[in-house]
Amino acid sequence: MPYGASPQSSSGERHSVTSDQYAPAPSLQPARPTNILAIISLVASCVGFALPGVIMGHIALHQIKRTGEQGHGLALAGVIVGYCVCGITIILVVIWIVALLGFLAWGAANASTISNFG
Repeated sequence: MPYGASPQSSSGERHSVTSDQYAPAPSLQPARPTNILAIISLVASCVGFALPGVIMGHIALHQIKRTGEQGHGLALAGVIVGYCVCGITIILVVIWIVALLGFLAWGAANASTISNFG
């Protein structure tokens, strides 16, 4: 091969020795950090601390919008799960109160028959 000639592959096509061989490497930007409150919000909401999870989720969403951190999906999931847990808790408490009041009303209505068993 003569000096300065481009190398050839077995198929006959020429490859340039200087094609981007000395081009600068692509710069890698550091990954944006994930907002810690977003993680804590999701964990707290899933464990059952719904109200703190909702509050921390809203704070995390505000911080993410302001700083550009990652974790928007985590914070949003923490808020949604927290609201769902709050709603389910309220429904269960209402059902429990209605059942308790119904039982007390039934007991008051049947007090005379219940005392006859004793």
